[in-house]
Amino acid sequence: MTQDISDDRVEIKFDAHGPMELSRLADSFSSLTRQYSKSISEQLGKDIQDKPKLYVSRLETGSIIAEVALGAVILGHTITAMDYSIIVADFTARVSRMLRAFAGMETTQSATRIVPPTLDDARDLRDFLKPVAGRPGANLQIKRAKYHRKSGDREVLVEYEFGEAEVNRAAIAAEKMIMDSQSLIPKSKVVREVLFVWHQTNREDGKPTGRTGDRAVISDVTDKPLPVYFPKGIGDVKRRMTHSDKNPFSIGYVVDVSVQYMGDEPKLYRVMALHDTVPLD
Repeated sequence: MTQDISDDRVEIKFDAHGPMELSRLADSFSSLTRQYSKSISEQLGKDIQDKPKLYVSRLETGSIIAEVALGAVILGHTITAMDYSIIVADFTARVSRMLRAFAGMETTQSATRIVPPTLDDARDLRDFLKPVAGRPGANLQIKRAKYHRKSGDREVLVEYEFGEAEVNRAAIAAEKMIMDSQSLIPKSKVVREVLFVWHQTNREDGKPTGRTGDRAVISDVTDKPLPVYFPKGIGDVKRRMTHSDKNPFSIGYVVDVSVQYMGDEPKLYRVMALHDTVPLD
């Protein structure tokens, strides 16, 4: 059975001034577990499979105090008191830095270790703040404490406190980063029987991926010339366009294409079918 090291602890106090949904608390604790796992992995130099333990040590009216502790053995690696103290210190600083970064809080202390937040950090912070974000008068405290076994005394080594304004700014900034990232996910839309006009091309076979010199304009989508690709399995569509007795630049082609977008901006075409040709003059 895993024995817990009882000297160092991280205490998280969610003061929401009212009842908190269990689902929000579950999401918050899950995000803490992910960030704690990162601290452990970095200190041990390996990814861990066993998740650290999170204890809810005290319940009060309108608030929950969660205590974070780590098992003494992970993946056969015995955690020494020194290792554990470093992990707890790193985790406490990691969470507070992440919150400060999204809240736009600049201090001399935080400026010494500026770590740009990642998209994973944004997702974790959004979940972490769920119990208190948007709650009037909400307050969040993060403490690193040491419990002395012999005397039973509790010594607070580091303490961070974030009020309603800081919590809400951080939550909004994290959500914005997540939404912005989603707008950058490539999306495709098929448009049918539109006029396709070559901007530049050659007599080589059309490419399904990679670099291509083929560019075309489809004015129903955009007046900007975009790269053109020909997916495998659609036969000799490009050859039919470029290997005829007519100048391909004097002809318009009625095609079905899949348009790939980045956000709202079209980036490339994939020709799906060729229906007809139209003299441009």
